Amino acid sequence: MKKNLSGSIKHFMRVAVFLLSMVFAGTLCLQARTGTAQDLGHIRLHIRLKGKTLAAAMSELSMASKLAFAFDKAALSEKTIAENNFNNVPLSDILQRLLQNSGYRYEIINHTIVIVKDVKPAKISPGKIIGKVTDEKGNVLPGASIRITELNKSTVSESDGSFSLIVPPGEYTLEVRFISFAPQRITKIQVEEGKSLEVSVVMKQSSSALGEVLVIGYGTQEKKDITGAVGSVAGDQINNRTAASLDQTLVGKVAGLSVSNNSGAPGTGMMIRIRGVGTINNSDPLYVIDGNPFGNINNLDPEDIQSVEILKSASAAAIYGSRGANGVVLVTTKKGSAGPMKVDFHTFTGMQQVYKKLKLTTAATYANYYNTALASGGLPPVFNNPDSYGQGTDWQDAIFRTAPISKYEVAFSGGKEGAVYRMSASYLSQKGTVIGTDYTKTGVSMNSTHQLKRWLKFGENLNFTYTTRNSISDYDSDARGIISTAIQMAPTVPVKNPDGSYGVSPFANTYNPVAAVENIQRLNKAWMLMGSFYAQADLLAGLNFKSQFNINVGNSRHRSYIPVYFVSNSQKEDVSSLEEEASNGTDWSWENTLNYSRTFGKHRVDGLVGITAQHSYDAYIRAYGRNLPADASLTRSLQYLDLASSGMVVGGGGDEWGMLSYFGRINYSYRNTYLATVNIRRDGSSKFGANNRFGTFPSFSLGWRLSNEPFLRNVKFINDLKIRGGWGALGNESSLSTSATVSTLRVNIPYPFGSGKGQEVQLGATPSSIGNMNLRWEATRETDLGIDATLLDNHITLGADYYHRATSGILVRLPILATVGVSEAPYVNGGNVVNKGVEFTLGFHSNRKNTFGYDISLNYAINRNEVTSLTNNGAAFYAGEITSGVRVSKTMAGHPIGGFFGYVTDGIFQNQKEVDAAAKQPGAAPGDIRYKDLNGDYVIDDKDQTYIGSPWPTRIYGLSATFWYKGFDLNLTISGRGGNQIYTGWKHYTNSSGISNYFAPDKEQVWTGEGSSNKEPRITMLDPNNNMRPSDRWIQNGSFLRLNSLQLGYSFPQSLLKRWGIAKVRVYAGGENLFTITKYDGFDPEVGMRDGNDGDPLDVGIDRAYYPRPRTLSLGLNVNF
Repeated sequence: MKKNLSGSIKHFMRVAVFLLSMVFAGTLCLQARTGTAQDLGHIRLHIRLKGKTLAAAMSELSMASKLAFAFDKAALSEKTIAENNFNNVPLSDILQRLLQNSGYRYEIINHTIVIVKDVKPAKISPGKIIGKVTDEKGNVLPGASIRITELNKSTVSESDGSFSLIVPPGEYTLEVRFISFAPQRITKIQVEEGKSLEVSVVMKQSSSALGEVLVIGYGTQEKKDITGAVGSVAGDQINNRTAASLDQTLVGKVAGLSVSNNSGAPGTGMMIRIRGVGTINNSDPLYVIDGNPFGNINNLDPEDIQSVEILKSASAAAIYGSRGANGVVLVTTKKGSAGPMKVDFHTFTGMQQVYKKLKLTTAATYANYYNTALASGGLPPVFNNPDSYGQGTDWQDAIFRTAPISKYEVAFSGGKEGAVYRMSASYLSQKGTVIGTDYTKTGVSMNSTHQLKRWLKFGENLNFTYTTRNSISDYDSDARGIISTAIQMAPTVPVKNPDGSYGVSPFANTYNPVAAVENIQRLNKAWMLMGSFYAQADLLAGLNFKSQFNINVGNSRHRSYIPVYFVSNSQKEDVSSLEEEASNGTDWSWENTLNYSRTFGKHRVDGLVGITAQHSYDAYIRAYGRNLPADASLTRSLQYLDLASSGMVVGGGGDEWGMLSYFGRINYSYRNTYLATVNIRRDGSSKFGANNRFGTFPSFSLGWRLSNEPFLRNVKFINDLKIRGGWGALGNESSLSTSATVSTLRVNIPYPFGSGKGQEVQLGATPSSIGNMNLRWEATRETDLGIDATLLDNHITLGADYYHRATSGILVRLPILATVGVSEAPYVNGGNVVNKGVEFTLGFHSNRKNTFGYDISLNYAINRNEVTSLTNNGAAFYAGEITSGVRVSKTMAGHPIGGFFGYVTDGIFQNQKEVDAAAKQPGAAPGDIRYKDLNGDYVIDDKDQTYIGSPWPTRIYGLSATFWYKGFDLNLTISGRGGNQIYTGWKHYTNSSGISNYFAPDKEQVWTGEGSSNKEPRITMLDPNNNMRPSDRWIQNGSFLRLNSLQLGYSFPQSLLKRWGIAKVRVYAGGENLFTITKYDGFDPEVGMRDGNDGDPLDVGIDRAYYPRPRTLSLGLNVNF
């Protein structure tokens, strides 16, 4: 494998060197003027010319060099040469010396040396373009970008909107751009020598989404010309949010983009899915940050974001080939612009709270229920006077807290013509709403662009982050998670006893969650550097070459220290221990692209070809030791593995893979009306065997701008109307092991030989995995049809898409019998999944002519997910362990990925007659749950389990709105989803009849006698009917509508700030996750994937009482200088 990878990289290096050689050759061509002396430097002559005229000398040079000369014989005959002999002197030097101070020079025209008069150009005084940039109301716009296209010269407007550019006399075109405004293009600006020309630039509010310039793969394109499905989020919808990470700001912004909360713990990421989930493996999209395909968006400061584009359709993402199967998220960070230094400062501080607690029983109620459960099982009560316990301990209050969050960010930008920069630094401090959790992030970013020559520029983008995180057990399925333990703990038990010892349940081995947090330390420190360096050369008119090197380097250290402590016989540590893990990784890619763009009359063609090599390496080492010094719990200076006296265990591992890719794209436009795009990419991965290493991924899309046709051109209410459609093929191998195609062995396995005293133990080897050399890429094919329009003077925008995405050959591990003796099952291509749906967007936009204005955007998406086939008929993959050996998620043909499976309830047995008449249900009695006999064999068993719900929403929607009135602005985001179900795993504890605390609303509906209830079963300690088995009893509607963010701001008048040299001051008050409308009775209906984005992709939508997302209230300040 390594040999093949090395060969691929070497091949890439050869191609890259060839391309760079082309650039170098092109550079020489650009630098050489027609007729320069370097063309004659290889011709050396021996000649005597003293005393001859220039005309005679030119004739003899022509004969000696055998080159054609053209000159005015009469004029040159009047000049005599003073030079004597030229011995082995280059012809270029001879001509320069002969013509020096003669008033003549030479040029080479059509291979002829032409002697012409050397006319010195008269000194020309430059002119100046001056002006001011304002909006339609006359408000100045500082920071607008002004560019002269003919000279590639630019500047930015000052704080009063003014600008000036010194240029040679001539006719020019001026381009002006400003965020949220339509670009302005002013042509035929005539500048006279030594004079200033004043230009007034009035920017119009950009309300047409079709006029936006969007980032696409390896370039940009105006949205009106895009033929694929691309969503966009502008930076002003992301900046100034009181969100800790970028992914939180994308909720509800784009149709078809699902952003779900995995955990509300500080520093954790969200689960992002684009147009559903197309594989049972990793379904994360590809994140590309400023062209870097290894980006981690959670390391970015939202204040640094210029825009985010979502490539949704296969035709749009196909330029990224196998890495774009799950969609692509393109992030563009802010860049500097020419002009005086600008300083932007932003800070906010706020408080976080858990916005909802579970309604658990009080101590008195719990004691009564517990006594009832014991009595039902024929056991004596343990609480003599239940009502005397009163309210008891609220264990949720014991672990939840009000937590502060604050952030500071400052950015510097500016530069001069040809050299611009932007630098920023930020610090985030966030305490968790659960005790023992916190997170800090320090970030620094820098980018600059340098125009070395008119035809050559280079630059870099760098981002460095350092994070620290204290965490708790959050995802444990064995009921030992801190939050799940808190809701189980009996309210009759105090957090601590009067003597200071921890409270212990006398009836169970339930942990004291406060004791667990205070005695177990979990600390993670990490740093990451993301960077890219690029150079771009304009070779010819419309042709440029770009080479970009991307690199990500990261390091993480995790440590967990557990001291000697005692809470109870089930919660204790007799020996201290320390575990440390260090991991590091390096990813790099080198991309080389040629771009061509040219207009031929009514035709426009944009072409791209490129080659990319990428390589990833990561490794980790883990060590564990026991019996640290007794005082280690008091000081970290004693928490080192060298001080452990026993139990030392060391392990580690790593991974390495590479990919080589070739790609190309052609965009064609005729009359700006008929549009076409064709992409193709060929990827080769070291993860596959030689016979299937490369995969080819083509796509095409077409567009028709009907608004440019004569039959619609005069329809006044239509400003722009485009229909589009496309098809694309993508691949996927992101979850494939690097050793999937080779069989591996485990060594140093002890084997006993003989028996009794003569027995000997020898070390041997055993197969650990079976390779499959015939593995192929997962293949995704998608068809997309869409429409985009702007109406009523650009005040209304709308869009709609229909898509059908089919994934085949999904990479799965084929289950094998344990008797085979192989620990890792082999991979096969064995599954097909279909996602299909529709998406709608609708926008209402005002301009800024009035004092009051608005910008409203709505989106709505419907998606259906279905596994159409797996390896064999009846094959299934199980996940979602609730209790030991009990799994509730089952992926099988005919149902969604990770669907819930269990029994179907049919009410409560009200009397013995109903029990006797029903299908055989061992242990059932009046008050127990009746289950449906789905297969009709009159026996309730595993064969009666069926599909009972899906974790995936069938519809997601969002609303983003901005309103402004004079200096006030109001921003809000609403998001929601529906059609999905949640498996309430936490109720397996709170709804039991055993030792755990009880969920009050359900326990208030328990069966106490015939006709009393048909919802909750009787209270019984023994539960002979197994009422706790997986069933639709635990399924709830996961639909919700949430006010995701709300912010009210005020910007002080510029007339007040101008005297202080301040461009802008804005203060605001805001909130995140303010309220949620839902029927779900858990902490949060937004349930993602277990163990976060590193967990099992089939274990989704199961709520085990995870860390809830907090509600945040904050105050903030923006100051721009």
